[in-house]
Amino acid sequence: DPHLLEYVRAIGPILVALAVAYIAYQQWQTNRLALKEKLLDRRLKIIDATSTFFEATSEFNAEEYLEERRRFSKHLIEAEYLFNSEIHGELQQFFHLNSQLRRAIERIKDANRLTDEQAAKIADEKADIDKKIVDTLQRIWSASAKYMRIDEGHSN
Repeated sequence: DPHLLEYVRAIGPILVALAVAYIAYQQWQTNRLALKEKLLDRRLKIIDATSTFFEATSEFNAEEYLEERRRFSKHLIEAEYLFNSEIHGELQQFFHLNSQLRRAIERIKDANRLTDEQAAKIADEKADIDKKIVDTLQRIWSASAKYMRIDEGHSN
C-alpha cells in the first residue's frame, strides 16, 4: 500500500526525535547526579575538616594546629558557597570558639605560673568553651544533614 510507506516516512522522524529526546533526558539526569556527587564530596571534606580542626585544637602541637587552622580557613571560605548562611555562620562560630579553646589550652599549659584561683578560672572558661563547641557542632551536623544526601527526592 503506497499510503503505508508515506505513514512510515512521516512517523520515522518523530520516532528519531523521541529517541534523541530520551537520550538527552538520560544524559541530563546522569550529569545532574554527577554534580550532586561532586557537591556531596566537597561538603563531606568540609565536615571532615571540621572534625580534624576540633581534634587539632585539643591534641596537636602548635605547628600542626596552625596547619589545620589554615586548612579549615580555606574550607570555611568554600562552605559559604556549598551550604546555606545558617551553616556557614555556625562554621564561623566554630572557628572562633576553637581559637578561644586553643588559647585557653595554652594558658592551662602555663599553669605552673598561675595561682590556683587563676588556673580554676581558666579551667572554667575552657569547660564553657567546650560546651559551646559541642552545641555548635550539634547545630552544624543537624543543619547540614539535608546537604548530605543524593537521593532524587531532594535537590542539593
